[in-house]
Amino acid sequence: MNIQSYTSGLQSILKQNNIDAWLLYSFHGLNPIAEELTGIQSATRRWFLLLNQKGEYQFLIHTIEQGVFKPLGIPSSTYSSFRDLQQQLQALLSSTKTVAIEYSPNCEIPYVSKVDAGTVEMIRETGVNIVSSAELVQHTLSTWAGQKGAESHKRVLKVLHTALEKAYQTIQKDFQSNGKSNEYTIQQVIMEVFKKYNLETCHPPVVAGGKNSADPHYCPTKSKNSDILPDQVLMIDLWAKEKQSDAIYADITWMGYTADIVPEKVQKVWETVRNARDTGIEFLRENISHRDIQGWEVDDQVREVIEHAGFGESFTHRTGHSIQCDLHGKGVNIDNFELHDTRTIIPDCGFSIEPGVYIPEEFGVRSEVDVYITSEKTVRIFDTPQQELLSLHNFSSLSSL
Repeated sequence: MNIQSYTSGLQSILKQNNIDAWLLYSFHGLNPIAEELTGIQSATRRWFLLLNQKGEYQFLIHTIEQGVFKPLGIPSSTYSSFRDLQQQLQALLSSTKTVAIEYSPNCEIPYVSKVDAGTVEMIRETGVNIVSSAELVQHTLSTWAGQKGAESHKRVLKVLHTALEKAYQTIQKDFQSNGKSNEYTIQQVIMEVFKKYNLETCHPPVVAGGKNSADPHYCPTKSKNSDILPDQVLMIDLWAKEKQSDAIYADITWMGYTADIVPEKVQKVWETVRNARDTGIEFLRENISHRDIQGWEVDDQVREVIEHAGFGESFTHRTGHSIQCDLHGKGVNIDNFELHDTRTIIPDCGFSIEPGVYIPEEFGVRSEVDVYITSEKTVRIFDTPQQELLSLHNFSSLSSL
């Protein structure tokens, strides 16, 4: 693994954030961020890597593990005893006033809070000022590598819509022949489409009918599933990526109703969720090009629409999550609910916007689109967001897909 390829441009990012250096640390898999950046996963002793504004790299490693780190070709100093470690760490940081580590004050952003409290104390005892590496992490590990990542994402979106269309057509045929369908059966229809197009996913899709849609993370299994019956809300949430190391996930949710006439309450909730989603998108389009936007700000815009409609207490999760090679990436989340995400939405990053309203024992509605911020700081959505709730009579055409 070439860490320089991950950290190109790091000097300017450190300078912009008034940080002298980034100190990576790990021990027995404690910090997956440090291990992803370096490729080091076989070390059995504590190790540190300092990356500074000058573009210099310096390891601090245990004496017996020099062979593990040698292939990286980065200068290193060594320690043996714990007393020696403290002295060598002091020396490593002697020219550093402010250092970033995988730490988040009050665990505000737990996705980057990977360094244990004792090690934070040990680093502080050297006299340096510690700040969070949250912005550095997203600049190095959450971008889409420009057009290559965007093209991967777009290809997957097409397959997701093919899978959606196949799923809805199957449901309609099931209703015509049996008067009902089944969640697990439809989930497997989607999985077969993924297999046909050589996609992979970290988890099977959500297919939730009726009151099951009121559970945001409901997912049918072979042993636990329900029939899809007439006059029910139907939620399908699906995600996948191509089978290559730098592929980008796509993740969308579409809503239907298994009758020709949609009840007034369901329609109102749908319109509220759709309008909240579009409000977040429009806020980004109006502001992203001329000022920094933080994740929490978009969440507030979306949540306000739902609260104004009287469903605020039924929106029980963040507005969106980072998307990259992992479904839930290491970049900024659209969140001022589960956590207060103060990271800046940066160019060449992607995330979901997926507000939802969940009414226990009745139904739930969620609408999800993926947003990509280009290098020119413009907003791109590579498919057409759902505008109307699908009803039984139009399951088979889905021309809007």
